[in-house]
Amino acid sequence: NQFIVIFVDESYQEATGCSIDKSVALMKKIEIEFGVEMLDRMNLAYKIGDSVNNIKIGDFQVKARSGEFDTNMVVFNNLVKNKIYKPPSSFTKFLINYLIKSLILSVRKKW
Repeated sequence: NQFIVIFVDESYQEATGCSIDKSVALMKKIEIEFGVEMLDRMNLAYKIGDSVNNIKIGDFQVKARSGEFDTNMVVFNNLVKNKIYKPPSSFTKFLINYLIKSLILSVRKKW
């Protein structure tokens, strides 16, 4: 329970300042309610076993360079800004493809 994916199908409705403001307000409300940082792009999520952990990017880079982290571990890319796609037949198929192609990075390639 670490991720929230928000997207707009702009072929149906364009994203406007109002809709963006409302989504940011929702994220801030979630931050307050659950005591988490959703909008800090300097946080990074990575997976070890079945656990998803959070760390500051700078701290992660230090550990990755020192060899403390396995170079084949899963790291989630929190810098994805937009995704151009052809709408799939189902939301589930879209979400799975999006997560696999856009959010998962290789430690070896990135750091």
